[in-house]
Amino acid sequence: MPFGTVGNSLSNDTGASSSAGAAGSDLAEPGAFPTPQASQEPASRYPEGASIGAIPMNTNNPDSAQSPSPSQFEAAPSVVPLDAEPLPGRGYAPMGTGTQEDTLGPQQEKIGDEGTGRPGEAALEGPQTAQVTIQKVAPEEVQVGKPAVVKIMVRNSGAVAVRDVELHDEVPFGTRLLSTSPQASRGVRGELVWRLGTMQPGDEIIVEEQLMPTREGEIGSVATVHIGAAASMKALATKPQLVVETQSPDRVLIGDDVELVIRISNPGTGAATNVILEEHVPPQLQHPAGAELENVIGTLAPGESREVRLKLRAVRAGAVTNVLAARADGNLKVEDAQQFEILSPQLQVQIDGPAKRFLEREAAYTITI
Repeated sequence: MPFGTVGNSLSNDTGASSSAGAAGSDLAEPGAFPTPQASQEPASRYPEGASIGAIPMNTNNPDSAQSPSPSQFEAAPSVVPLDAEPLPGRGYAPMGTGTQEDTLGPQQEKIGDEGTGRPGEAALEGPQTAQVTIQKVAPEEVQVGKPAVVKIMVRNSGAVAVRDVELHDEVPFGTRLLSTSPQASRGVRGELVWRLGTMQPGDEIIVEEQLMPTREGEIGSVATVHIGAAASMKALATKPQLVVETQSPDRVLIGDDVELVIRISNPGTGAATNVILEEHVPPQLQHPAGAELENVIGTLAPGESREVRLKLRAVRAGAVTNVLAARADGNLKVEDAQQFEILSPQLQVQIDGPAKRFLEREAAYTITI
């Protein structure tokens, strides 16, 4: 380019309740039962982690934007005010017309250690809608002093696996727990807890409690199921890179123009965005726009390279080290130093001949330049 101015989640708790009357032993499909208001058995009788019952459970638990084409430099750039607004794609302009955040983006603090997570299976990508059905049934009537069985059915009625399934229930007021199947443990409040693990779509687990009624009246409790829904994602991490190479003549005469041929490329795997070239003009050289120049390159795709040219005027003799830098988003910055020499030609004139001569006689002089 010519240089000019520069997933979804589910409510994790669902509940079901049961109650029984005073007599009978056959199981029936009950409606919803109210939660007893009286106090339950003290939790101290069942320390946390204690096991109730002895029947094992058998469950199913599987676990660019279009890049501008390179072009040659035309004449040396015209003089640009130092407060001029840089125009992307128009070439070099004085520095200081933008902010660092415009090109490099905001700096982010390190707030933790390196991560350890890995992508999950492909089935966990996209929306994950977990759905669990819970139902609690008991006999319509039970008798004091006669054991009764309460069943809790938990079913994965959704289309995705449900993880970390836990079933919680309280021993109803007015009863005494005899056994559970499968074996349950006690929670922090004394409730019964079954850790059912992972349930695949269609899986159903039936839990039984054997209770002994101890007083007349309506009995029952509310069971809740706690689930965990999982979702995963995968992203490809790429790494852009910048390489700057500058070519210049080895020697140049003072007063002449020096043309720098600059090649900037991205050999990395990701696009380099907001690429900007920076030229810090050495004191032996001069540019109409000033000593600090910028050129907005834009985006460099992986494997893409561009060639740009810059003309500077040699104004002082001596060895020159020209440093040209490139920066981009993601704190990318590289530099390239090019050395050459500016020569200052000098003329020396020497005349050799006789210091004295005779009048009207020829004399020979030698002039050396």
